[in-house]
Amino acid sequence: EALAFQRALVAAGVRAEVDAVDTLSKRIRRAHDQGTPNVAIIGAREARDGSVSLRRRGRGEPPRSRDETVAWLVARSAYVPLANK
Repeated sequence: EALAFQRALVAAGVRAEVDAVDTLSKRIRRAHDQGTPNVAIIGAREARDGSVSLRRRGRGEPPRSRDETVAWLVARSAYVPLANK
């Protein structure tokens, strides 16, 4: 799921990478420590619902559909490392 979302972001011109090493909390903390403005999270619930949870500078955003999230990030030209649960 995370790889498909990453491909959609890259196809839309947004730089993105998948981080699947360590626990989710460590990956989110690492992204925060690196100054990453946005982290997209696709866990079991998001995969089931076809949604993405987005953390923006450490604050949670309401879940959106994948297409809505891609459009939202494209509008902001964001860099998004993906934390796959």
